[in-house]
Amino acid sequence: MNVKARVRRFPTQIASIHHQPFDIANHPIHMALNADLLQKTFRNLRKALKSFPKVPSPDEVHGLRTQTRRLEATLHALMLDKNEEGNRLSKLLTPVRKAAGEVRDMDVLFGFVSSLAIDSEDECVVQWLEHLGSRRVQAAAELHKIIAARRKEARHYLRRCSTFMDGEFESAKASISNRSRASADVMAVSLQVAAELGEWPKLDAANMHAFRLKVKELRYIFQLAEDSDSTLIEALGEVKDAIGDWHDWNELASLADEASGDRPGRKLTKRIRDRVKEEFERALAVSNRMRKQYLGAAKQKREARRSPIRQKGSLVAATSRLAG
Repeated sequence: MNVKARVRRFPTQIASIHHQPFDIANHPIHMALNADLLQKTFRNLRKALKSFPKVPSPDEVHGLRTQTRRLEATLHALMLDKNEEGNRLSKLLTPVRKAAGEVRDMDVLFGFVSSLAIDSEDECVVQWLEHLGSRRVQAAAELHKIIAARRKEARHYLRRCSTFMDGEFESAKASISNRSRASADVMAVSLQVAAELGEWPKLDAANMHAFRLKVKELRYIFQLAEDSDSTLIEALGEVKDAIGDWHDWNELASLADEASGDRPGRKLTKRIRDRVKEEFERALAVSNRMRKQYLGAAKQKREARRSPIRQKGSLVAATSRLAG
């Protein structure tokens, strides 16, 4: 389904925001994206790949992973991943993001274990920290290897996509039709992601992490707007962080189950499992609150045949900020 067809699925909702009849074919939408943020995303990632160290700090790893995630969301929102160069760039960056995630996981888990230190389990904690530290060294070496193999080509495509983007719809010479097309692309993608979140089944341990990935994508897209809805972005960020904390503690629990054989280790594992339950309940409460406020989740049963976008105007209002 092309962009215009997808946007036409929501004419009533979008028209209600602008208080006037809406026809994508006759009313071109001008870009209201944050051009500085877009270019900064490309520029920062090119810089990070150029000089990424063999032994990166936690902040450097986190920054690289966040930048790749943000860029992937941007490419998808602007549908640049549908052309040859954008698609190639996305494929080059995916292994980098995943490898950075492995290092970042060790950094987070290292902090978690340190926070669980108990006098009677000092030796167990030290063993855990040594184990995580060793895995971190291995993961960092793999990350450096992957970046080294892709650095030159990835930086080339980052430059090409950035130049293309500027020429197509950011520069003063960019045509109205190009800006309208780009705006329609972003609106269509954001509405599609919002619809997927609105139709999401009851949250549980099996689907909560996937829900978080969609929340992150939608948040990145809304941040592209010059006049973004800070309240909504904050709500999505709260969900992202809460589910992320639960997921990280759950990952630590899985490692603990594999590695702990002595009784002190089992005691530590129980503490970790108790924390997993606490974080899950918090993540579930935060997520359901956001769904009720912005996605109308409480009305889904009696309004099952209606679009989730109709149930609440907040996400449509936020999407409208992507157009002017």
